[in-house]
Amino acid sequence: MPQPWSRTVDLLGRERIHDIVVVAIQDPKAPEEPADPMGEVYLRLDHGYLRFSSVNGHGGLLAEHLGALDLQSYRDEFPGNVVIPVRVGNHFMGEAWETRCVRIEYLTNEESDLDQGIVRSVELVLEYGHRIVLDPMYTWGVRVGNTDPWPDAITEGPWTFQRHSVDCPPPPGAAHGVPKD
Repeated sequence: MPQPWSRTVDLLGRERIHDIVVVAIQDPKAPEEPADPMGEVYLRLDHGYLRFSSVNGHGGLLAEHLGALDLQSYRDEFPGNVVIPVRVGNHFMGEAWETRCVRIEYLTNEESDLDQGIVRSVELVLEYGHRIVLDPMYTWGVRVGNTDPWPDAITEGPWTFQRHSVDCPPPPGAAHGVPKD
């Protein structure tokens, strides 16, 4: 069942991010070869996972909250291969074991559907100044990375991008601020 983008914003505003997980597939006949990552990216939250998938021919980023990481669909799709969840959060979150999102920057275009949880791309600004960018335009699905702050000019040009920014207030009893750009 589709979840509106507002649900994603709510989750990112109140739950901590504990890790970033990608799923990889490995051929058991070639264990010395690196595993191939699949196209979805999962943020492990306090309660469950936030899955980001590429949709609309790689023009949209779909966000869905899941209670648990379910690897069975990968096993069904790739029978005989080894399915491996891979933790990559330390590459993007610094040395923090957990962090909060303090600002959500996202783009929409004519393919976006906020009622269905679909945006064009998203950048999460974390409480210690790190950034996580999720872009669905990668050939194999969602690309995860980090970057300098998005320039204001990102919406200039022949495309129809609209930039949105949401500050996430700290939960009651917590103190953190938005890093200065």
